[in-house]
Amino acid sequence: MVFSLEDAMPETEETDIHCDARMAHLTRREQEVMAYLLRGAANKVIAAELGISQRTVESHRARLFRKMRVRNIVGLVSMIYAPGGPRHCVAEASADAYRKKRSRST
Repeated sequence: MVFSLEDAMPETEETDIHCDARMAHLTRREQEVMAYLLRGAANKVIAAELGISQRTVESHRARLFRKMRVRNIVGLVSMIYAPGGPRHCVAEASADAYRKKRSRST
């Protein structure tokens, strides 16, 4: 596996801008999957909550990681929750997705 210098660089304002631009390219479903991932949900739980197969969750997760240019959940979390506090846009999207799902199931 080849690593670049960019992989080792800490978060900066410039990478925050890139993060926001990357998030703009996510589909609604990818955003929902990301919200569950950021809460620590397993693929199996996400699949059950969203009413889709576990393999479909894995596909959304792979596309999400590719679009966000991260290799794993640790990279995603460190991008979203950069030094200086949590990103409000993601925290709110996460909470909204959770509330919508809960209101549909009750």
